Amino acid sequence: MHIEQGPALEKENIPIGVVTEVQGTRWLDVTITGQAAHTGTTELAYRRDPMAADAMHHLFASVVPRDERARLVCNASKPARRLLPK
Repeated sequence: MHIEQGPALEKENIPIGVVTEVQGTRWLDVTITGQAAHTGTTELAYRRDPMAADAMHHLFASVVPRDERARLVCNASKPARRLLPK
């Protein structure tokens, strides 16, 4: 037996729920690489900015789980960033 910790059942005014699935957990260490370039002299099309790729990753993690059909939960629990120039 497990208590509902979120608002889903209460929101729908349902007194009890039956679990049909359990959450699987996967931890990933992701490395995003890029190339240092001066923003004033390097055209945008030629930049390989790792922060832009990181931002896209976080946007994906925020938008996709909001679609009910995705059946996906994505959490970034350790906001650790290390910027290492090559």
